[in-house]
Amino acid sequence: MAAALDMRATGCDPGVLQRLAEDPRLPLDADELAALMSDPLQFTGAAASGSAKSVDGSAGGR
Repeated sequence: MAAALDMRATGCDPGVLQRLAEDPRLPLDADELAALMSDPLQFTGAAASGSAKSVDGSAGGR
């Protein structure tokens, strides 16, 4: 919750990965979290291909 409040107040929280690494409920250290976050496009799932289909008109339903 503190990270979310800091992000609202400042627009970013450079310490969020460290806070997550210190959370005993999350079994990852700061380096592992940084590695996971280094490729944000992996979190988009099928959204990128779905967007491309919508743009080129090949998506059904329209």
